[in-house]
Amino acid sequence: MIFSRAKRVLFLLRTYNDIDHITPVIWKTVTSGWPTFFLFVDKDYSEDYRIRFLEAHGAEKIRSISIEWYYKRVRNSIPLKLLQKVVDRLVAYSVGFIFVFCRGIDVIASEWSGPFGRARSEYFLRPAHLLQIPIFSLPHGY
Repeated sequence: MIFSRAKRVLFLLRTYNDIDHITPVIWKTVTSGWPTFFLFVDKDYSEDYRIRFLEAHGAEKIRSISIEWYYKRVRNSIPLKLLQKVVDRLVAYSVGFIFVFCRGIDVIASEWSGPFGRARSEYFLRPAHLLQIPIFSLPHGY
């Protein structure tokens, strides 16, 4: 019998609605024994009761301080949108790559909002694609 190690799963959470519909999936992942991480790619909902519930069951909140710093402090000061997109890609393929690779992420799950997501999702989805890490979309209706 061949056993494989548990996959390290990263959930990208952007909105309140994402938390609402992805929480059961995160909970099932945690209770199945997989190392489970979540990252807020926009607003921080750490005080939400569902997030506290997930943390109590073993899900771990992680952050990329350097990507947060770039996104909040530097990105908006880049004058041209085209230049901003170029720098976004450089940050994704350098800082994001190191973040995803060094944490040994095996799977990423996110709500559907385009191939590279919204807000800071791009900085994690682009390197995951480059590393051939499976990315799952968990869409929800409005």
